[in-house]
Amino acid sequence: MRSALLIFDLDGTLFQTESATVPAVQHTFRDTGLEVQSTELILDFIGSPMSELAKWVQSV
Repeated sequence: MRSALLIFDLDGTLFQTESATVPAVQHTFRDTGLEVQSTELILDFIGSPMSELAKWVQSV
């Protein structure tokens, strides 16, 4: 039997992915017509619960 493992690391526990995450978030904001946020503000939300992230996106 073949098995597979998929790991999602969205909070920087295993890998420090800020160098890819921040530009991706800024690009998404730009493409959707939202005000592009600063690197520092985006980094503050890495590791936050999705409910907090959703509140933040709705507020901008």
